[in-house]
Amino acid sequence: MAVIVAHAQEAPPPLESLRPDVPAELAALVARTLAKKPGDRPQTPKELADALTPFVKAAGKAASREMPPAAQARAARARRWPELAAVAAAALIAGALLAGVVLSFKTKDGAVTLQVDPPDAKVEVAVGAITVRPTEIQPNPNAAAVPAGEPGGAVLAPKNSEWAGTGYVGEVRNQKPAVAALTITERDGSTFKAVFRDGTTRRVIEGTIDDRGGLTHKVVETSADGWLGATGAGNVGRDRINLRFTNPQKGWIPTYALKRLPDNGAGFHLDGRWNCIYPNGKVFERTVNADGTWVNNTNGNRGTWARDGGLIDVTLANGAHEYFAINPENFGELNGVSGSPGQRVKAHWLRQ
Repeated sequence: MAVIVAHAQEAPPPLESLRPDVPAELAALVARTLAKKPGDRPQTPKELADALTPFVKAAGKAASREMPPAAQARAARARRWPELAAVAAAALIAGALLAGVVLSFKTKDGAVTLQVDPPDAKVEVAVGAITVRPTEIQPNPNAAAVPAGEPGGAVLAPKNSEWAGTGYVGEVRNQKPAVAALTITERDGSTFKAVFRDGTTRRVIEGTIDDRGGLTHKVVETSADGWLGATGAGNVGRDRINLRFTNPQKGWIPTYALKRLPDNGAGFHLDGRWNCIYPNGKVFERTVNADGTWVNNTNGNRGTWARDGGLIDVTLANGAHEYFAINPENFGELNGVSGSPGQRVKAHWLRQ
């Protein structure tokens, strides 16, 4: 029983404690795949493969720069299967995440097994990389069937619906936790318009949602440099949206898993007493007032707060900000981030 409890509640030892030579970014990615909450893990095989690719390519380039062409070719053939084994083994760490087709590869170092979801995804194996490409944007498993005679947008992501959730943002090799909220402001057949915000930025996106829940979008207005024109894709169901942005200017591919707020969040209220939990082990008790202020009952610090849809912006006594997403499945829980954009860590509030 102790082993079962530990597996469910305790974090595994950091990879770098077992292999100090492993890059910190790769160790962080492995930690993500082992996260206890499914929403904290990479959400698709494609996302995991994209995150792993830079490490494989970097290793290959570093080794080949000092070799003549003929030697590079021989080395590439020699590296192919060990690298493939390393990538696939890392993918297997997310075994609880990936389901569907099971692919097996025989190598000179042993057998490699890769589980792929969706089952009709296209898996490309090349020197130094594995690429998983969906044959098309896959619908969310809980996507609603569209009644006959109704347009594709009649059921999925209706106008004025509110969504909130968590994700990761930043460069592929240096992603940080993030929270976000989405408001569908316009809906006309298969097209939609929405306001997306992650605390520090606000983006207006336009796009389409097909009958199966496949979603594509483009940023048409933004308060942040470098985001105008960025595109993205994802899928949507009755109560869930998986959203991805692609920003070539920044080299970022932020991803978010959002859930729909029941009654658009009308039943949520922030005022009351909360336990505020941080990764360093600190726990503060805060009393939040309906007038937009709060007080830390532990040390007496005070600050303010503001709500924007499913997102809560908390201003601390020193002027810094924390951002929290309302948990659509439990209004007594907030999932958030604390710290500057480049140093963000997760934070967690629980209503007393």
